[in-house]
Amino acid sequence: TLALLCQLIDREGGGGNRGDGLSSSLLDVINMTDAYGQTPLHLASLRGHAEALEFLLYSVVPDTQRKNINYQLKDNKDSTPLEIAHRKRHHDVSHVLERFDADRKGSAGNFTSFCVSCKGKTWREALVYTFLGGGATRKRGWAMVLALSIMLVGEICWQLELGPNSPPGWKLYTRFFLVASYASLLTVHLSDPGIVDGDSSVEEARRIASDAARRYHAALDALAAGGGQDGDDGDLPNMCHTTQIVKPVRSKYCRVMRKNVLVFDHFCPFVGNAIGLYNYRYFYLFLICLINSYIGWYTCATLYIMEHGTNTFVIGSALTLFTFLLPVVGLTIFHTRLIFQNLTTNEMQNRHRYKYLRNDEGLFFNPFDKGFLQNVKMRLFPSKEAFTLPDATGESFREMTELLRVGVDMV
Repeated sequence: TLALLCQLIDREGGGGNRGDGLSSSLLDVINMTDAYGQTPLHLASLRGHAEALEFLLYSVVPDTQRKNINYQLKDNKDSTPLEIAHRKRHHDVSHVLERFDADRKGSAGNFTSFCVSCKGKTWREALVYTFLGGGATRKRGWAMVLALSIMLVGEICWQLELGPNSPPGWKLYTRFFLVASYASLLTVHLSDPGIVDGDSSVEEARRIASDAARRYHAALDALAAGGGQDGDDGDLPNMCHTTQIVKPVRSKYCRVMRKNVLVFDHFCPFVGNAIGLYNYRYFYLFLICLINSYIGWYTCATLYIMEHGTNTFVIGSALTLFTFLLPVVGLTIFHTRLIFQNLTTNEMQNRHRYKYLRNDEGLFFNPFDKGFLQNVKMRLFPSKEAFTLPDATGESFREMTELLRVGVDMV
C-alpha cells in the first residue's frame, strides 16, 4: 500500500521530473518511524513484502537521494530491517537488503558480504543458499565460473589422455556432445529469457511490455480518481510497482535481473541468466547435452583404465566431474517432469500462491496441462499459448493481458 501511495504521489509530482522538495518528502516517508521505532523498511521486512521493499529502496527516490535512505536504522528492540528478515526467514527480503547494502558499499563480491548473506541461516540453508549463488553473491558470477572450471577439467583430461586413446565411435559421440554443451551454455547465457521491457530483443515481449505499462498507469489513474474506495481489490490487475507494469500470467519479477520475465522458471547462476519463455529450451538442451557428454566421457575413461591401467589424472578428473554430474542428473529429471506437466520451477515451488493454479474448490489444478505432446510443444517451442489462460468455459484461449484489461476497466 505504501509503495502504491508513493507511486501515486510521484505521478502527481510529474514522474521522473520531480523536484528536490518532492524527492525529500518521499525520502522522509521511507525514513519515517512509528511508536515502535520502525520505518516502512522494518514493516516490509517483518511481513515479507520483498517487492514493496525493493520498490522503496530502488524506485521511489532518485539515485542521488538513495544514499540518504536509512536502511540500517534500529528499532526500539535494537533490530535492523535485515535482522528482522533473517529472524523471520524471509529470504527474498534478505536478498533485497543485502544487494542494496552491497550496492551502497560497492562490496558485492567480498567475503564480508558473503558472511552477511549467510547470517541467520542454519548450516543446511547456508549450504543450499551458497550453492545456488544467493543474495549478494549472485552478482559475482562465481557459480558460472565454477561450472566452466569443472567442465575445463574434463576437457583437459580428454585432450591429453582419453581422446587420443578412445575408440572412434565413442570419440565422435563424446566430442559432439562436448561441443554441443559449450554451444548451448553460451546460447542460454546470451539469450533473452523473455524480459518484459521495451528494450527486449524479442518483438512480442516489447509489445507486451508497452501494453502492460499502459495498463499499469491506467490502473493508477483510476485509483487516484477514487476507484476502489470500498477496499475491494479483487478486480485489480496484478501490478508490479518496481517495473511499473501489469504482470502477464506466469511471469515473475527476477530479483537478480530486476526485470519481469515471461513464463519465469528460475534464475540459474551456473548459466548466468534467468530462465524463461524464450531460452528454456536452450537450458534443457544444455542439460541433455551435458549428460550425454558425461556418458561418453566416463565410458572412454573406463575403457582407458581397462586398457592402460590406473591413471591418477584420469581418476582425479572423474571424481571432479562427478561432483557436477549428480546435480545435472537431478536437474534433468526434475525439468523433464516439469515439461511433461507444463509447469515451471517457480509454479512448482509456489503453486499455493497463484490463483490460476487452483480450481473453484481451492485444490491444485493446472490449466496449462494439455497432454504430453502439447505440453512438450508449449514448453520447448515458445508461443503466446504459454502465457494464456482458457476462458471460463474452457472452450478457447485468450491472452492474459485481455483478462487484465477487463480488470482495469472494472476499476
